[in-house]
Amino acid sequence: MTAECKDTILKQLILSETEQGIRMPDELIRALDRRGTHAKHSEIVRVLAELVDEGSLMRARSNRYGRPEAFGCLVGTFCATGRGYSFVRPEAGGQDIFIPPHRDKGAWHGDRVLIRVRTEEDTPRRGRQSSRRTDKPNRQEGEVLRILEQTRENITGCIVMRGRLTMFRDDSGRLPEIVVGKKHLADAHPGDRVALKILFRGNEKYLPQGMVTRVFGSGLTRDAAAEAILFEHGISVPFPEDAMEQAGNIPLFVQEQDWAGRLDLRSKMLFTIDGDTAKDFDDAVSLETLPNGHYRLGVHIADVSHYVTPGSPLDQEAFRRGTSVYYADQVIPMLPLSLSNGICSLNPGVNRLAFSAFIELGTDGTRYSVEFHHSVICSFARLTYAQVNRILSGDWQERSLRQDIAPVLDEMNELAKQLHARRMQRGALELNIPEAVILCDRNGNPTGVEKRGRGDGERLIEEFMLVANEAVAETLFRHQLPAVYRTHDNPDLDKLRAFAAQARLFGYQLSEKDLTDPHRLQQVIDRSAGNPEQQALPTMLLRSLSRARYSPLCTGHYGLASKYYLHFTSPIRR
Repeated sequence: MTAECKDTILKQLILSETEQGIRMPDELIRALDRRGTHAKHSEIVRVLAELVDEGSLMRARSNRYGRPEAFGCLVGTFCATGRGYSFVRPEAGGQDIFIPPHRDKGAWHGDRVLIRVRTEEDTPRRGRQSSRRTDKPNRQEGEVLRILEQTRENITGCIVMRGRLTMFRDDSGRLPEIVVGKKHLADAHPGDRVALKILFRGNEKYLPQGMVTRVFGSGLTRDAAAEAILFEHGISVPFPEDAMEQAGNIPLFVQEQDWAGRLDLRSKMLFTIDGDTAKDFDDAVSLETLPNGHYRLGVHIADVSHYVTPGSPLDQEAFRRGTSVYYADQVIPMLPLSLSNGICSLNPGVNRLAFSAFIELGTDGTRYSVEFHHSVICSFARLTYAQVNRILSGDWQERSLRQDIAPVLDEMNELAKQLHARRMQRGALELNIPEAVILCDRNGNPTGVEKRGRGDGERLIEEFMLVANEAVAETLFRHQLPAVYRTHDNPDLDKLRAFAAQARLFGYQLSEKDLTDPHRLQQVIDRSAGNPEQQALPTMLLRSLSRARYSPLCTGHYGLASKYYLHFTSPIRR
């Protein structure tokens, strides 16, 4: 295990131990020893200092450590409105905190800050203001204690003229305008969209100053705007030379010697189901009925790790990117196209290496057993959600075209509904917030926005991926193997109380006991369907929930009502 990996695990464990309150270093050492960590005192002290620098912990004068919340503080992103006032958006979610101008400590929009939270009760009132009613919820105010991270060095915007001064105006309009001297213009002209490096933030005497580092072209063009957005978010389009060299040495077709020791599933009827425009297919599904009447569900995932080996240039670049990026009708892949759309993609009619999970399920969705195999497969068909939805809805023309697959899809649909029913029964939440899709013409110009619907085809794949991810997570946990889990903490009760107050305005009553029962929360969401508040309420509830995160600790997933969960699927894009 690398030192960096060890530190990450140690940080997660310390944060877990400080969830319940403020702790002394010696207390933390004993608690970590009980977990089998046996870290040295010097390591604990060093990691504690790093957590304080990051804003994850705070240190009291008594040498005690705790989460910022334990000290009435929180960490968030400083958001300037461009209208003379600012607020902080907490990283943990919840209500935004108003920041008066004289309490911002010079923070800029996008800065990561540590703030102390104050309520109106903490703020002395003057004169007649003190007689105002106090039965309304207190508006939360705060003051910036420390800027943990300054906004990105490179920001994007346009060059503008202000009299004789050449200035930079950022795209968001939330940063002060920045002076760009002639020697720092890099041939940019007024109206050009550029990237700027901040040289000096300014003070009471001098304006901020910056230097153009890249010119994207005229600020009015689509390509310049897209390139600038990608650049500002640190999204790389071209791959490094060493990664491309490694990709070029990977064969375009599966080699027969790679089949050794793998389960041969090429004769199995398995297929992919994806969106109309998808080009990278990283999961296929199969279903058969066993002699005992149970189902044997197969979820077959592209074996990317066979080609992207640990520590290799491709592995390092994929780690840096983290995920594929989709915008409008474009994609910036996590892996080069020769892998993401080629040798790793489960394209129909060609042999591919996979990792297959076979899950035995009862007709009611009960899971009985699971087994895993390195496999070689040959996808029988590439189906789209639209096709599957038409087949499952009884479209005779579509069913006659796919007579070979239609009966299997019918059985899959019934199983998926049972899995969904069991998941909802155990307390999962389903908010059904519609996804927006940007429509583009042949030239890639946006022409409109529409809602993306969810039919039985989408739900079928969702349920199969969920049950596979749970099976893998539980197996790794029970065998005490290291894994990166997808966790979702229980929501903060105060945030749920705020949601209940909002729901009450629409006529929905939630008692204090109801707030700890996800079934009651789901009932409110279900009852809102078809009413004007059907989009507002799910969004309000979503904002009341914790953020899902990746963690080496298996602490469960509240939203899925799952004890064990991770992302085993989609290795091509994340």
